[in-house]
Amino acid sequence: MFSDALTYPKSGTDAVKTILIGGVLTLLSVLLVPIALVTGYVVRVARSVNDGAETPPVFDDWGELFVDGVKGVAIMFVYFLVPAVVFAVFAGGAAFLGAARLGAAVALIGALVAFPLWLAAWYVGTAGFINFAVTGRFGAAFEFEALRPIVTSGTFATAWLVGLGVLVLGSVVSGIIGLIPIIGLLAAFVAFYVTVAATYCYANGFADVISVESAPEAPDIDPAV
Repeated sequence: MFSDALTYPKSGTDAVKTILIGGVLTLLSVLLVPIALVTGYVVRVARSVNDGAETPPVFDDWGELFVDGVKGVAIMFVYFLVPAVVFAVFAGGAAFLGAARLGAAVALIGALVAFPLWLAAWYVGTAGFINFAVTGRFGAAFEFEALRPIVTSGTFATAWLVGLGVLVLGSVVSGIIGLIPIIGLLAAFVAFYVTVAATYCYANGFADVISVESAPEAPDIDPAV
C-alpha cells in the first residue's frame, strides 16, 4: 500500500495540473478559503478511492469543494477540541504556578496527557472524516456505533499507520526543502502530495473494512447424511 499511495497522486492525465493547484492552495492555506478548498479536495479523494477510482479526482465544482471543506475542517476541529482543552488547562496551570521547575513539570504532564488524546482524536477523527466523505452526511462523522468496527479493525489501523508513515516521510522531505531559499516554496506542493497519498491509505483501509462488514454470510449447509 505504501508504494501505491506514493504513486496515486501522480496518476491520471490531470495529475500535474491537480498537484499545481493543490500546492498553490496549500501555500495559501493560512487563509480560510484555500484551506477549505484543499480539505474539500481531500474529501473528494476519500470518496473517489472508496468508489474504486484508480486515479485522483480533479479540482472542479469549486462551490461543492468549499462546502465539503468547511464541513471537513469543522469535523476535525471538534475531534481535536478535547485534547486542545486538556493541554490548555495544564498550560494555564503552569503559567499560574509560575515557578520554573513546578510550572515546567505541570506543562510536561499536560503534554503527556494530551498527546495520547490527540493521537486518539486523529485516529478516530480520520475514520469519522472518511465516513462523512463516503456518506455525504456531516453527522456520519460522529456516529460512533457505526465507526466502532472501523476503528477496532486491524485493517484500518494498518492503513492508518501506513498513511502516518507517508506523512512523516513527506514532513521530512518538505522540511528539508523548506530550508532552501526560494525553492522552499515547493514544500507546500510536497505537503499537498503526501496529504493526498495518506488519504488514499485511509480510504482504502476504510473501504476494505466496510466490504468485509457488508459481505453476506455464507449460508449454513447441513452435512450430508
